[in-house]
Amino acid sequence: MIGGAVIAAALTGAALSLVPGTNGSFDAVKELPKEWKVVEYVAGASTVTVQRGDAYDGSQFLQLKASKQNHTRVFLPVDVDPQTTYKFTAQVRVPTGKDVPAVLMLDGATTTTASVQGDNKWHKTTLYIRTGDNKQVTPVLSLGRFGELAQGEADFDAVSLEKADTVPDGAIVADAVGATGAADSGSSAAPTSTPPGKTPSKWLVPLAILLLAIVAGCAWALKRGDDNDPALHPELKTEADEAPADDAPADTAEPATVAPTADKATPSDGDAG
Repeated sequence: MIGGAVIAAALTGAALSLVPGTNGSFDAVKELPKEWKVVEYVAGASTVTVQRGDAYDGSQFLQLKASKQNHTRVFLPVDVDPQTTYKFTAQVRVPTGKDVPAVLMLDGATTTTASVQGDNKWHKTTLYIRTGDNKQVTPVLSLGRFGELAQGEADFDAVSLEKADTVPDGAIVADAVGATGAADSGSSAAPTSTPPGKTPSKWLVPLAILLLAIVAGCAWALKRGDDNDPALHPELKTEADEAPADDAPADTAEPATVAPTADKATPSDGDAG
């Protein structure tokens, strides 16, 4: 965290530099400020360095470079006033590419600024941040966004934060939800998102409960089916199940007709003689 006394004094002025000891330029910086934290979706696939060259302000700028598809983020923790809106601004440049997600974000939210065209020009990029009850928020410089990985290079310069009395129509706004902590976890949920939308963390618990209920219901249905299966439970067999099957076909042939035998005549007593 940047020193509280320095920030408290800076916030009384027009803007707060998020680059310690500077006005937002990287000219006085030799390496990444120790207060910052770098998080990658694919570990080891990106670099974050201070480069000398055609900067927006002075002769140095911050470069995020990914050798393969990745989500590279630089976290800039800062003390703020609760229930206050801030204007987070940076100059962003992308050498090549179309609609490259070199964006500004807020840790704990998926809302991002728009992608930048790869025309090798500096573009002023702004994200408004509503702090809610938080006394600290973490603005983020990002190459890639949730649900969209990126490869290549993105340059950042003149990074600042200032209080905003109003938010212009159509401006992109990110709400700080609870205490920020993704920078400490080192995680990046890049595979899914709805940029520049928002997926509040308050929905995660109800969704988890719903999924558990569905799984439990399926398990109960399967068990109920097994419980009623006579093959698995012999005690459930009925008398009909126990009776042997009559495999022999029924004999339906007509019985043979036997001709009656004529009785021999018995001579009467009168015929004797």
